[in-house]
Amino acid sequence: PTRLTGDPGLTAALRVDTRSDAPTHISNLEIESHANVLHHASGTLDVDQCRFTTRSALDFVAVVSLEANTAPHPDGRNDAVSLRRSQFEVAYVGDTPEGTPPDVDVILFASGARYREIQITQCTITNAVPNGIANGIESRSTTAAIRLTGNRINCLGMAVALPNHRGSLMIQSNTICSATSAIGASTMTQEPGRIADNKLIVHPRRIPVFPLFLQDYIAGRISFCVSLGGTSAGVTAGFFHQPFVGEASHFVIEGNVLRGTPDFGIALVDSPEPENFGPPTPNTSHDNTIIRNDFRDLRATWDVGLGQDTWDNRVYDNVGLDRLFLQAGTEDRNAVQPVR
Repeated sequence: PTRLTGDPGLTAALRVDTRSDAPTHISNLEIESHANVLHHASGTLDVDQCRFTTRSALDFVAVVSLEANTAPHPDGRNDAVSLRRSQFEVAYVGDTPEGTPPDVDVILFASGARYREIQITQCTITNAVPNGIANGIESRSTTAAIRLTGNRINCLGMAVALPNHRGSLMIQSNTICSATSAIGASTMTQEPGRIADNKLIVHPRRIPVFPLFLQDYIAGRISFCVSLGGTSAGVTAGFFHQPFVGEASHFVIEGNVLRGTPDFGIALVDSPEPENFGPPTPNTSHDNTIIRNDFRDLRATWDVGLGQDTWDNRVYDNVGLDRLFLQAGTEDRNAVQPVR
């Protein structure tokens, strides 16, 4: 492989800004950077069999930063990115000058980014920074059809955080380990989502949030394997273009194996907010199906939680499900198969 190195003054090791539908192919490239490794600004991009590592002690850095926000082409196409068979890693090399673990993400879809499609397939995604918001894959009000398949994701912060998303989502056949939470999503459209056949392992360690000023803005969070409609990290800090949306609809959560000791296995519950920002954000998630998941090795406080504002969700044919949190159950707003 080709190896690139640079001094700590670089803001990114590699920038792609082609504004072209003809794909740029990057393969067998190894980069270690003190800042962003790959910054994508425009064009179609395919990354295959690469190894990218960030060794940063600064906040707001990512291994892969996807920031295309061009308007749609006349024929309706947008920029697209495919990351395949690659290793993306954030190494913990020390604290920031302020003395706190840095907020560094592995793959970050920037605020307001707009893509036709983002595919991440058969990749290893690792974040070793002990910061509750040093995440694996994070989006910020992104527009894209997102496909995450066959990846191994291991981090201390949230593994996959997709709040205020526009577009369809498919998260399938991944192995995800986190010390905070595994998959969280809220959507601003009615496009379908599928979370299926994943192995989700969460052993919470209540890792602090840094930078310190964000601790006053990040909601007091629960830990979970899957959460729909309740992912609010960063919203009140002004990172997103839209107000926080506490909703996800038309998801199928099927065939996942859940393990660990989180607060919730699968949560459709209100998102708590700091006191100075008012009461919890209602979760109005609806028309979701939770089916054929395996809870036998999960030791959560609640296996499944449905908040009082959720409706028309279906929970049935799951294995080992015996701890239900049903705020909405008294009004029969959801269809839940009795636990046997």
